[in-house]
Amino acid sequence: MRTIILSLLLYFPLTLFADNAKLEEHYKDLGVNNIDRIKKGLLNNGISESQLDPVLRGMIRLIKSAKVDGQSSEMNPRMKIYFEHRVGLNQKQTQNVMDMSVRIAKRVR
Repeated sequence: MRTIILSLLLYFPLTLFADNAKLEEHYKDLGVNNIDRIKKGLLNNGISESQLDPVLRGMIRLIKSAKVDGQSSEMNPRMKIYFEHRVGLNQKQTQNVMDMSVRIAKRVR
């Protein structure tokens, strides 16, 4: 039993690091080299630390969509439900995430 607990304690931080590395890799593929600046902007807009990763993951889809659609990009209703109901953002935070995603997409074209 002790071995299992010890294995899990070692495994979870490695998994979290791997997920974070994959997240940064996705952003680099989009042309974003400094994900910390995005994180800081999100935190300044009232997004909590626990919401940060799910928001960053959702933003990948928004940025890809905005790159295709340009300025006329609107948030897919399913993404809005994801941000507001699953992640727990309010409408203003959701709009800030969308606006930030469009700005990022314009810069990295």
